[in-house]
Amino acid sequence: LTGSKTFEQSMLGKPVIISADPDVNKEVLGAKQGSFSSSVPLRIIFGHFFPTSMFVVDGDHWQRIRKVVQRAMSKQSLDPVVPVMCESAETVLTHSEINSLQTAEMMNRITFDGFHRVMYGWDPKSIINSPDSAGILQACNIIANAVGKRSMAPIPWLWKIPTKDNKEIDAATAFIKDFVLKFVSSRKAEMKVSGDDKALSLLDAMILAADSGEDGGMTDQELHDQIATLFFGAYETTSGTLHFLLHYLARYPAEQESLRAHLRARFPTRAALSRATLDE
Repeated sequence: LTGSKTFEQSMLGKPVIISADPDVNKEVLGAKQGSFSSSVPLRIIFGHFFPTSMFVVDGDHWQRIRKVVQRAMSKQSLDPVVPVMCESAETVLTHSEINSLQTAEMMNRITFDGFHRVMYGWDPKSIINSPDSAGILQACNIIANAVGKRSMAPIPWLWKIPTKDNKEIDAATAFIKDFVLKFVSSRKAEMKVSGDDKALSLLDAMILAADSGEDGGMTDQELHDQIATLFFGAYETTSGTLHFLLHYLARYPAEQESLRAHLRARFPTRAALSRATLDE
């Protein structure tokens, strides 16, 4: 365990700095912004799927979108992630058919459900094989795998060749865009009918921030692309991190016992763990 809020790890052979320190983030996004830029391969790949994503645009366009997204995120807390993940873990433990899943698939479903609940106020229930989420989960996993594969050869013209894989990826992209469009439109209609101007989820906060006109607002396409970006940036990376964590804990039992002892001392009951916040 590390007490540092800033650390480095290797991704695809390149060093990546991850920080939860507001002072570090403020310096990177402010005075020293010119020293940092999005990875060119990532921008090419992600731009193929979501062309107005904040991972893709730059300059004034990026500044405008970042300010709108930042304002939306400032109104939300991610602390509910902890109890939501605990609920999902309990579901796994009480359903033998789920408990038999491979670790990677189990973590994939837990994070998929968890982040949808916290960020968008919708429970896909993919962990219990709900038919309502089967299509969107499959489409998201196809795109997540495509981003990984295409990062090895970020050559856009190759993606236009009508191969079986490219057709599957294009179909998944179209499915996600249609899903997001309907999902956002439905929530906008609900908020209009209820007259509710309070953000109950990150989705609500994003809709309100985009439509407010402050900092220039966002177009519908920009809103949809940021929602997809935030979702992929949360669920897929967290799923992979948890998978690797469990893999290495299984390989190093001494560290596993040390972590278990630390958690039991800090959270002696499941109820205490379910009330934990991200800071803990």
